[in-house]
Amino acid sequence: MMSRITSPHRRAGFTLLELLIVITVIGTLAAILLPALARAREQARRASCAVNLNQIGMAMRMYAQENERAFPWSGGAQNADCLFALYGHYLPEAHTFLCPSDPKGDYGLDQGERAIPENAWLDGDRSLRASYDYFGAYTRAPLRLPHPSRPIPKVPVMWDSGSGGKVNFTATGQTGTWSVGSMNHVPGGGNILWMDGSVSFLLAAEWVGGNLPIRPAGIDYQDPSLATVGPVAGTRSYVQPKPDPPKPEVVKRALTPEEKERQREKTEALLKRLRERRAAEAAGATQAEPGYMERAWTTFKRYVLYMN
Repeated sequence: MMSRITSPHRRAGFTLLELLIVITVIGTLAAILLPALARAREQARRASCAVNLNQIGMAMRMYAQENERAFPWSGGAQNADCLFALYGHYLPEAHTFLCPSDPKGDYGLDQGERAIPENAWLDGDRSLRASYDYFGAYTRAPLRLPHPSRPIPKVPVMWDSGSGGKVNFTATGQTGTWSVGSMNHVPGGGNILWMDGSVSFLLAAEWVGGNLPIRPAGIDYQDPSLATVGPVAGTRSYVQPKPDPPKPEVVKRALTPEEKERQREKTEALLKRLRERRAAEAAGATQAEPGYMERAWTTFKRYVLYMN
């Protein structure tokens, strides 16, 4: 009887213990790396948000330079329709007004060139205040840049409005408790555009009110913490008009040989009159009529184009 010989180097597969060890190692690495990747992604979004606010700040400064140092203003009382003075003229893309970390999403604006904002309501769909709130919507007079010889005060111009301004904040004087989950950015806070054009990140615990980073001195304003979400009385919804229907294409009819011959005769007759007129003016037999040659030359060119 032949005995079965097995090679000592041959193995049937992994043991259960080895598989459990591999799975445990993979799970541990994922637990270590995934939060780090999430933080890196949020840092990139926060940096992109700061770039958006920086672009808005440059647009506002250009607007102020052309309007006696005044920032856009439409009467206050939570009316921010003045932001449409920036969109299209200074900022061609609507998604500049969107925070990449906004938990509500794109508000119907993140569509590239097809994005058309319709209002400037706080937390409104297709709104220029969907992600960022504007201090000029609450002031009782336009914000103004000081004279170049004077320092620029620390005034917030635009900032992350949290989850569309609906933040959980209980104010006691100038202190309160933020709900970290209501803010756009981790670890709980928002980017702020200042009047001098700089952008900085401020933790939620350092904000002085719900939807207000700091209380600027010397400015009369309505408390943004009491802002109304959605439509506000006195504001308008800017609905983009529908484009005009395309005009039907005019097909030029080809001239028949008889029509071409008649046009040729008219052109030659006109040329003959032009030559006779010019010769008479040169000889002094007739007085030059102002604009006659220009009108005749235009008519001649029309005939020639029509023939072709």
